[in-house]
Amino acid sequence: FVTHCGWNSVLEAVRSGVPMVGWPLYAEQRLNKAVLTVDMKLALPMDESEDGLVTAMEVTRRLKQLMEGEEGKAVREVAATRKEEAAR
Repeated sequence: FVTHCGWNSVLEAVRSGVPMVGWPLYAEQRLNKAVLTVDMKLALPMDESEDGLVTAMEVTRRLKQLMEGEEGKAVREVAATRKEEAAR
């Protein structure tokens, strides 16, 4: 799930056990991305260029990494665990 890291979207993804790629736009979304990627390990960050743009190649790279890579596997496992915890 490619998310802008808005809080409602994050809560829905966590409750559903959906791994994420964080692509924040503004405001608190950048902080939410940091929490999701660094602290909670629930998302992979979308890397921006110096001018703030994200290329199609970066989107493809991150989605492949999330679905097929080792780092993505770890994120998927954490998402599944958090889903169980959220259901309690």
